[in-house]
Amino acid sequence: MSTAPRVVGDPHVHAHVLVNNKQRSLDGKFRTIDGVSLYHEARAAGMLYQAQLRAEISSSLGVQRGQAKNGCAEIIGLDDAEMPTVAQVVNAVIAERSTFTWADIFEVAAGLVPAEVARENIYDRLEYLVDGVMNSGAAWTVTPERDFRKRH
Repeated sequence: MSTAPRVVGDPHVHAHVLVNNKQRSLDGKFRTIDGVSLYHEARAAGMLYQAQLRAEISSSLGVQRGQAKNGCAEIIGLDDAEMPTVAQVVNAVIAERSTFTWADIFEVAAGLVPAEVARENIYDRLEYLVDGVMNSGAAWTVTPERDFRKRH
């Protein structure tokens, strides 16, 4: 177990689990989940999820891991000297998959407009709306170092 502080680019897994709050029950009716029970069991469910995730990663990558502490476990056998190379690969994958740009938002917004609306009649309005969303902070990216306002 390493006690060294984490550094930017250090490979890690960060995941979220979403639970649909409306499910069809055995009688065919839709019902919501009991929030009190869900909240009460969230920590245990999180621990089970983390244990399964660690097992799947270890199995699929063929690596061994150290003892888990607070849900985190270090991969055994990765030398500190290898970390910059691993971090470069991780960062390259992130850069490749994280191309969330102003143009991407605009394209999605334009795709929501009904086909019968003339595109030339809405471009200015779409630009205004997308600028508003991006400047408000309501939209986010996994690469926050990319400034959406620097698109021109």
